Amino acid sequence: MILAVDEAQNLRLDGLGGFEFLNLLAYAYDHLPNVKFILTGSEVGVLHDFLKLTDADSPLFGRHTSEIMVQRFSREDSINFLIEGLTQVGIKPDKSRIEKAVDILDGLVGYLVIFGYTVSQTGDYDGAISETLESAEQLVRKEMEGLFEKSGNYRVVLEAVAHKMNTFSRIKQYFLMYSLSINDRTLTNLLKALVKYSYLEERIEGRSKRYVIPDPIVEGVLSE
Repeated sequence: MILAVDEAQNLRLDGLGGFEFLNLLAYAYDHLPNVKFILTGSEVGVLHDFLKLTDADSPLFGRHTSEIMVQRFSREDSINFLIEGLTQVGIKPDKSRIEKAVDILDGLVGYLVIFGYTVSQTGDYDGAISETLESAEQLVRKEMEGLFEKSGNYRVVLEAVAHKMNTFSRIKQYFLMYSLSINDRTLTNLLKALVKYSYLEERIEGRSKRYVIPDPIVEGVLSE
């Protein structure tokens, strides 16, 4: 039996912080060889923190796990993914329109799936792009509302990065532009959290560390 749990990092939000679920996983690992668990999550760093695989006090410490990281597709992979998918459902792909969609949606698999499914149902490529963007923006705005309820400082950091003020010093400068003060330790913790939530990625360019928003829809919403 395979038991799959989507967005498993949210289990940490129950009254015991998900500890009983971790005990369940450990018990199944030790005593139920025919039961397998698949945990998926969009906030990879948070999911790692929740499982505590390297924490000696965690029920899962010392248990073997296999990890699959689903990276964004390259432009070529995104185009081939849509061509193959549409072909399999009996639709002749229009490569030029698919390329246009990929240029807008990037290589994020979730958006490509929405686009491909919409084309398969309607046959309207341009309409599918609009519908995908509308659905994605609604989802992003809802996620942003939940994030900003935790701390308004997350909004300031993400807006700074969206406006290309994407180094530690420039993000701090962005706070000052709005007469907001923030110390280095607090900003460091905010950036670490946003990387764990997968809203930001760290990139080293030369001797400097820059932050980028990997999701073009998130970046577009914040740029507004």
